[in-house]
Amino acid sequence: MPALGGVLGFGAFLALLNSTVVVVGIDRLSTALAAPLSQVQWVSTAYLLALAVAIPVAGWGTDRFGGKSLWLAALGVYLAGNVLATVADSITLLVTARVVQGFGAGMLEPIMLAMLTTAAGPRRVTRVLSLIQIPITLAPALGPLVGGLIIDQLSWRWLFGMNLPLGLLALLLSVRVLPGDRPDADPARLDLRGLLLLSPGLAALLYGLTRAGEGGAAGTVAIIAPVLGGMALLAGYMAHALRLGPGALIDIRLFTGAKFTASGLIACLFGASVYGMMFLLPLFVQEANDAPAWAAGLQLAPQGIGTILVLPSVATLSARFGARATVVAGMSLAALSTLPFTLDGLATGLLTASLLVRGAGLGAVLGPALAAAYGSIRPDATARASSALVVLIQLGGAAGTALLAVVLQRQPPDAGAAAFGNTFWWALAICVLGALLALRLPGKLDDRKETHV
Repeated sequence: MPALGGVLGFGAFLALLNSTVVVVGIDRLSTALAAPLSQVQWVSTAYLLALAVAIPVAGWGTDRFGGKSLWLAALGVYLAGNVLATVADSITLLVTARVVQGFGAGMLEPIMLAMLTTAAGPRRVTRVLSLIQIPITLAPALGPLVGGLIIDQLSWRWLFGMNLPLGLLALLLSVRVLPGDRPDADPARLDLRGLLLLSPGLAALLYGLTRAGEGGAAGTVAIIAPVLGGMALLAGYMAHALRLGPGALIDIRLFTGAKFTASGLIACLFGASVYGMMFLLPLFVQEANDAPAWAAGLQLAPQGIGTILVLPSVATLSARFGARATVVAGMSLAALSTLPFTLDGLATGLLTASLLVRGAGLGAVLGPALAAAYGSIRPDATARASSALVVLIQLGGAAGTALLAVVLQRQPPDAGAAAFGNTFWWALAICVLGALLALRLPGKLDDRKETHV
């Protein structure tokens, strides 16, 4: 089991690292490829949109082809995208390569969730699912640091070339370690109509939220149009999925269970809290210390360390006190440790200590919440539930980043450090809302009365 978790976590880490590693290299790419910044920004955006298209397909693909086969195929697509990106000689080819990368990477996280949940079983599921927070928390935070070091010392091509040996290693380890496939004996047909509604809807909504997080670079129409369009497509998908039932790409009936819905919303708020802070904190540090972006990204390291330190204890805490108490305590601790950021003149030592405690609090959230979600559904719904939960984490991350960006932009121009303090109150509110939602979780994971859906 540790070998399985390590190999799957390594693959997911590579994919999540790639989502932010190019952030600090945008100017260099613009110069090297003789392309305006408006086009180069699509190097990041295309990757995000491809993720949104791929995630819903992963659940059906896992049922149809088996976890190992789909994982190896997704890693192969991801590696092919990295090869194309490394040799790209135009912005068009580079953006195309990022689409290929993102499509492969988008399947890895839901496949990882489904395979780990199935392999762990009810007794170990909280412990195992807690470990997935390591790539989710650390990889996006390390991206700007790794990217900055590469841009300073090597060619921009190494932003993508570094993934080739690492991806090949992940592929070889996966062939050796991952268990054999067990695809469904009677798999459902691909829900093509649902795919044409859900994937473009998610892509449009994530694009609009991402544009909202870009600040003044995005016009109002460029934000509102894709958000409304995405919401309309998602509403159409929900109506379609309710008619189709279990054959839908993601079965909406999963959300008729109160425990699954609460768990999913907590996963969404977890994404909002983690990714929103990844956006806000480097800006805050840059404003205070005039540090470059990659160095400011280092300030997030204590949050990741706090998460890693608490993870070995999460399963024990959840078994003893239940998912409800563990997640409420974790979100409450994250909220309290965000409070110092609302004050003016936050000292570096207090910043580090607050982030360490915040990371520990968030470390106690995702594993028990996901375990509660999987405990409230039938085992044969695991793969498609994994796609739904990963979608919610991604949407939460985009929405949380956009919310904090908009709040920060609306602060008075002469507010100075107080502008960040006012914005951190919203980051704190996200954690408080998560704590309140956690009251809907079961007291103990083996003490549930909800009917599996």
